[in-house]
Amino acid sequence: MPKYFPSISDDLADWAMAQPLFFTASAPTHGRHVNISPKGLPRTTFSILGPNSCAYIDATGSGIETISHIYGQKVAKSLMSNYQVLNNSYSLDAIPGLKSARKQRFNNNMFIVKVDEVLFWGKDIVKGEWRGLVLGLLVGLLIGVVTGVSVKEGTLNWGGVVERVVEVREMMGNLTGGII
Repeated sequence: MPKYFPSISDDLADWAMAQPLFFTASAPTHGRHVNISPKGLPRTTFSILGPNSCAYIDATGSGIETISHIYGQKVAKSLMSNYQVLNNSYSLDAIPGLKSARKQRFNNNMFIVKVDEVLFWGKDIVKGEWRGLVLGLLVGLLIGVVTGVSVKEGTLNWGGVVERVVEVREMMGNLTGGII
């Protein structure tokens, strides 16, 4: 379970700056995806400015999506994770002004947010299953057409493959020694 803090204490600031890795996450105002980017060495690109503010500099220029999300809605979220010393993580989501896009969209109504998440993931699963089913049927039909397989009156005809195997075995003298 995450812990939420009204502000960043000195201990929390020291812990955050000592981490070898942190993540930035952002989401556009209109859209249903989240961009999560791992970043390294917080002391070089991340700074805690005060008890309720922090800053991140995208020094490499790789955060075009993150920057566009910030310009579009002025929302970003950072997550500090300690992978070496402690098994815990803190979310800066509780800092004023850093609300997730989904909460902001539904005016912090957590019931609606949860329902929206279930519907969102459910739609993707159903879409994925239907795509897989349709693709499987089409590929199966294509393979059948290419290999010449057809079904006639309950029997499977492999386009003369069985007849050709029998013919080759008869020509070669049935090298396997089995009965055809």
